[in-house]
Amino acid sequence: LLSYGIFSKQPTVRSVDRSSMRCMQSADANSTVRVFVVEDSVALQKRLLNDLTAICSVRIVAFAESEGPAVASIAELRPDIIVTDLQLKNGSGIELLRQVRAQEYMPVPRIFVLLNYSYPEYKIRCLGFGADAFFDKSGEYDSFLATMHETVDQMLHT
Repeated sequence: LLSYGIFSKQPTVRSVDRSSMRCMQSADANSTVRVFVVEDSVALQKRLLNDLTAICSVRIVAFAESEGPAVASIAELRPDIIVTDLQLKNGSGIELLRQVRAQEYMPVPRIFVLLNYSYPEYKIRCLGFGADAFFDKSGEYDSFLATMHETVDQMLHT
């Protein structure tokens, strides 16, 4: 698991093996959905790690706390799904969304925005820049997880 800024300002590597905790996963790379998380709260990073890796076939490929390292790593790692906050340690989730969507990645990653402020203006801007879905962390976290389950299932069976 590649981690940006959790323990230091430099990229660090943390090995996390959760593939056999709650479900049996195949070693086949096509049966894995790769998720990149952009979140500056360590507590939420841990929660996302636990909740997302509990979904069969999900592998979190990296965490980033800031826009710049996230955009660079997304270009290199090409995740299937990106989960991002809007307010980051440095930069903005909206700008990250804009930059990722400006690239011609194939396949096109799904992007889910999680935030603490579900103001309609934020939702309009995020969806306008190409977010696939938008969730309030406090009131819609369960909906986010349900959407993740559905999306992973669709990706694996299409």
